Amino acid sequence: MAQFPFRLNLQSMVFPLLSELSGRTVINPGADQTFVPGVSISADNTQVPVDRGTPQVYYMHNVMPSTYGYQSVGYVTQYEGIDWQGSAPSPVSFEVAKLIQGGQLDGEGRPVSTSFKTYISNPRSGNAGVMTLDPMTKRWKVAAGAPNLADDTRITVATVNGVSYIFFSKLGCYIYNNSTNTLIPRTLTGLDASKVLGIISSNGYLLAYTADSVAWSSVTNVEDFAISDVSGAGGGSVQEAKGKIVTAAATALGFILYTAANAVSVIYSGNADFPWNFKGVPSSGGVSDPELVSEEQTGGFQQVYTTNGLQRIGHTGAQTTMPQVTDFISGNLFEDYDPVLNKFVTVDFAWTMRKGLGVIADRYIVVSYGLDPIKSMTHAIVMDLAQSRMGKLKIPHNFCFELKSLADQVVENPRGSLAMLQSDGTIKAVDFNFTKPADESVMLLGKFQLARQRMVELFSTELENVKAGADFTIDAIPSLDGKTLLEPQRGYLLEAAANYRHYSFNSMVGVNVSLAVRGRFNMISAILWLGVHGRP
Repeated sequence: MAQFPFRLNLQSMVFPLLSELSGRTVINPGADQTFVPGVSISADNTQVPVDRGTPQVYYMHNVMPSTYGYQSVGYVTQYEGIDWQGSAPSPVSFEVAKLIQGGQLDGEGRPVSTSFKTYISNPRSGNAGVMTLDPMTKRWKVAAGAPNLADDTRITVATVNGVSYIFFSKLGCYIYNNSTNTLIPRTLTGLDASKVLGIISSNGYLLAYTADSVAWSSVTNVEDFAISDVSGAGGGSVQEAKGKIVTAAATALGFILYTAANAVSVIYSGNADFPWNFKGVPSSGGVSDPELVSEEQTGGFQQVYTTNGLQRIGHTGAQTTMPQVTDFISGNLFEDYDPVLNKFVTVDFAWTMRKGLGVIADRYIVVSYGLDPIKSMTHAIVMDLAQSRMGKLKIPHNFCFELKSLADQVVENPRGSLAMLQSDGTIKAVDFNFTKPADESVMLLGKFQLARQRMVELFSTELENVKAGADFTIDAIPSLDGKTLLEPQRGYLLEAAANYRHYSFNSMVGVNVSLAVRGRFNMISAILWLGVHGRP
């Protein structure tokens, strides 16, 4: 029987977030109006349909796009959980990790910077208190001097003049003395701390926001919020806000307020008497949770999950992006691939999934999600903006953030900054070194059919960039109706060399055939040897 070689498509920009949304694909398009030859899909999916009818990746986890294909990823532990110093551990749940710079008081009682950097968190439940990271032991430890926190207490951090002000919502403001591992309370004159939700800094000002107002400090004394024509401190309600204020995020021009119904642009005017100009952001949606607003920006925009879906928001407007991610996150189907059973597990649910959003190294937009609205999130969709391609991670986590180096010297590791905070305080960074063990990396490709009028038989496949000795397997999965996946067949290794493997299959016949690869790989090229079979 004649065999036809076919090189796989390993450069697709997106993949279906539910495997059932992968349509009937074919190698020889024939009369196929879905296929648009010679046209590349655009980043915003407006140029051609997402489903082009060509075989490609239709499921993955713990796989990221590489420059020339796809690679498996693992995780490396950067920081351990809590250091209980000999006492019995208590149940906790770390929800966030905020970067802070230390400070101490000078002879006149004013905060001055110590240039010490660390992370701070307030684990929910278990009365664990406030935690800071020790860069030497690489573990969390309890900080002294913290207020009594509730489970819904949120931390916001604003750094002014090299000192981080740490505000616990509706409780009070503090700075961190790293020498004594102590939180030092600071009084923000003119504010009712019991109403303040959080703080930010911009253009030398310290700003505080409540559910319906914003206040800014004096420039000469950022702890002075008493309204005065002399000091320049001021504030008031925000007329452009269409709902209760939820959070705020600083920008190069000022900051953006996010409410339950819209976003409000706040631009620094340079006028000490009227330092801020407020204007509603057109087309912006509302925000339900502060963790749905990215702390970092990409290209001058903040990435936000709003009531309108995923949007990139700037001072002049909002644009809806990645509609396929919004449709999946807001839908009612959750899908995972069980590598042990070698099959998909789908759950139909009627509640709202837990979700989070982060921007990493001005390159990755990470949308985390989990089926249980209370427990940790389990998966994360990653959009690589540099390549306009998608990847997906599978790891329990409560917070995805850009991990900054706490060392004094500059550390260049942009791909090692995509970090996940787990419930016990462990911080794991995504490890792109595919020579190390991968964490349950799975990728499904297909569905391969030579021509629609004939069934197909898969004989063998040749793969590049699978390291010799790597824990790697490949299965072929046939389908007799083109949609339903049958029992997989493990590939038989015919030949192996450095960065090369050749697998064969026995009687692998179907209307179409899929491939499931698992383990360590940096796949840049894969050749299938196929033959036509009987009619379906």
